This record gives sequence, structure tokens and C-alpha cells, in this order.
Amino acid sequence: MLTSLIAFNFLVAGCSTKDNESSQDSGSITADAQTGPETIDLSSSADEWGVPVGHQTIERDDVTLEVWYPTTDANADAGLQRMNFEAFIPESFQTLITDFELPDIYGYAIADAAVRDTDERLPVVLFSHGFGGMRIQSFSIAEHLASRGYIVVAPDHPGRMLTDVLPCLFAPPLEGCNLSGFGSDPGPAGLSAALAWVDEAAESGPFSEIIDSERIATMGHSAGANSVTAFTNDETRVLATIPMAGGAVPGRDVPTLRMDGSCDGFVAAASPTTVDGYPLASFVMLEGAGHLAFSDLCSLDIDGFSTRFLDDRNDLNTALYPQLRGLGTDGCSNAQPRVADAACTDSFMGLEQSDTILKYYATVFLDDVLKDVDSNDGRTLDGATRY
Repeated sequence: MLTSLIAFNFLVAGCSTKDNESSQDSGSITADAQTGPETIDLSSSADEWGVPVGHQTIERDDVTLEVWYPTTDANADAGLQRMNFEAFIPESFQTLITDFELPDIYGYAIADAAVRDTDERLPVVLFSHGFGGMRIQSFSIAEHLASRGYIVVAPDHPGRMLTDVLPCLFAPPLEGCNLSGFGSDPGPAGLSAALAWVDEAAESGPFSEIIDSERIATMGHSAGANSVTAFTNDETRVLATIPMAGGAVPGRDVPTLRMDGSCDGFVAAASPTTVDGYPLASFVMLEGAGHLAFSDLCSLDIDGFSTRFLDDRNDLNTALYPQLRGLGTDGCSNAQPRVADAACTDSFMGLEQSDTILKYYATVFLDDVLKDVDSNDGRTLDGATRY
């Protein structure tokens, strides 16, 4: 069991570690044939980008999964790829708000790119999204982990997706309103489906030579943190877990990294749980960060979207709308912290900074547990004083 207790005051500005800064959608890319194994170099700092990344959308037993994985070096100069967040806006909402639009959001993962021949099997991270989110809500950390030699699998959780929540903002609700995720947790079932896919992929298909179904970790945000806590409690194959802005330390003995924002207005930062004076998990506090610091949902500009398309309507659910509007902006650059604390009065920690910290600690933790990285190379939780 890891027993590190980490609560640093992060005061340095983060920086982008990906060299290619193109802002254009490069469209569909066909990867060149790989001529032989391509290793994954882990000598750089844990928050730095590794090899090129691909992603695929996979349907399994009525569950939609997004899978991120290393792709070939032939795709190193592919540039930014536009993310399709519009796919999560339900038809009933688009019919009512006919002139709605979302910002262009870009990632680095290339759709349906070739799977990299790494000549080794890679650990798997199962990711669970939060309430009002979706399987791609934290694509930056998923892409980063994939670039560093992980396969990340994220299921949609019907009943708490943005697709389900948007129709509920109106009175009467639009077709497709589904708040069942309030009453019961759909996360563990989705994670079970994702794990079943991992087992199948390890037996046959393009991932069969690189996926390691015996090295499994979980990672979740907000309601997804609760999901991974419950799933990790029951699924003994899970070797490590990272609950963020929610959840708890699992009841069984499994390495845990709990990450919170000190200015989170929806889930209070956790207090380290101890037995005989020793912490049961590693805790990282992002001083000044809000609830959405562990996702890419601020990119949707919910504040601007709400101001432009929703705030002046007279058919809104006045009990639900303010809460969900607040949830969709907590931690974003254009929002005010809700937490009554001297450190949370003006603005949140910058998202570029929190993104760098998240990538660093998550990678260090997973490398330590799943890859048994040599602690002498500086890439350990104890070596995180750079922040």
C-alpha cells in the first residue's frame, strides 16, 4: 500500500509539452504500415508527451467505449484533431435550440489509427466520467497516458451523460430526459463492460499483441470517482485506482491516488484517512483548482453557451438549471469560485497548470504501480517537489 501524503501548494505555471501547435483539423489520416516494433521511450518527465496516439469508438453489448492507444511514429506530425462533442447533444435539444453551436475542441488522438507494435504488452486504465459528462470528457489525460504506454478505455454511462441531462433542463422536459444516474450508479456496469472488452481484445484483433489484461487500473472524475471506488472494491483484478474530485479510498487494500481541488464548489476536498497514524492512500491537493480541473469540459464554454442560448428562456426547469449550470462551470477560467475561502475569492487555478499537474501525478503513480518503474530515476511521488 502506498503511504505517501502529498499536499503541495502549486504556484508555478504549467506549460504545454506537445510540440505540434497546429490549430487546424487534419481530418482522417491513414497511417503508414509499420515495418517493425517501435518502443516507447519513458526517459522524459512524466508530464511530457510520448508517442503518437490513436483512438477508436467501439460498441459492445449496447455500451459505447472510447479507446485510446499508442499508434505508429508515422503519425507523429498529424497535428490537432477536432473532437466531435456535438455527438453528445440530443436531437430534441438541437430541434428546440436551432441555432446552437459548440466551440471547436481539438485533441491529438487520430481516429482509427493503426495500433502500434510495441513488442510488449501495455497496462490498461478504465476511465469513468462524471455527471453531465461523457466518455471523452477527459480526453487530454487519456491521450497523455496512451502516449506514455497505456491503453485507456472509457465507457459512456447512460443516465448521467450530457446527452441525458440536457433535455431535463426544460419544463416540461424534452424527449430523452434521463436522470436515472441520480438514483443508481451506472458506472460499475459500464466499467464491467469495458473490462470484458479488454479480455476479448487481448485474445484476438488488432490489440491482441499489446494489451495486458492482467495489469488494470481505474480512474474516475466526480460521480465517476464514486464508480471506480465501488468497482475497485469488488473487482480484485484492479491493481490501482485514481478517484478525482469524489469517491473514496477503497475498502480493500489497493494502491490509491486521491486528487482534489481546494476550491471545488461541489465536492469538498477529502481529508486523508489514516490507520495508526499512517495514510491509507496518496493524496494530492490542487490548491485553487475547481471541480472540472480533472476534465476537458471547460472547453465547451458552458457559461458562454448558457448566456447565449438558455439564460433568457422562460421554459427552463428553475430548480435544476442553476445547479447544472454551476456544475458545468466550476473550475473554469471565466467562473467565480463558490467556496468561501481566502484562497478561492478571485479565480481558479489556471487549467493549463492543473492539466500539467494531473498528467504528472497520474503518470508517476501508474508507472510506479503498474510498470514498476525504477524509483531511482526521479519519476516517483517523492520526486514531485518540482511543483
